[in-house]
Amino acid sequence: MSDRTKITLRPATDSDAAAIAKVLRASLNALDWMPALHTPEEDLFFIRDILLPNQQVTVAVAGEHIVGFIAVNGEWVEQLYLDPAWTGQGIGSRLLPHAT
Repeated sequence: MSDRTKITLRPATDSDAAAIAKVLRASLNALDWMPALHTPEEDLFFIRDILLPNQQVTVAVAGEHIVGFIAVNGEWVEQLYLDPAWTGQGIGSRLLPHAT
């Protein structure tokens, strides 16, 4: 993994959809109690065709890898997910101010 201190935040682009979907899936898979309701293909469809066009999405990037994201709709945080390998690093706390 990259140096954990070098996390940058930026607005998501359409080309980030696959990487965002992978973070979503990895995060959900890490939750033993969470049933798998969607396939990875459905995750990608949701991110690419629903989330990115309709919400403000900010990604956390380490090196060249997206390790987390927040999706905001108006004043509501709709999604906040981190790659499980990157939890506990303060990334979620850095993403939350993008909800305003």
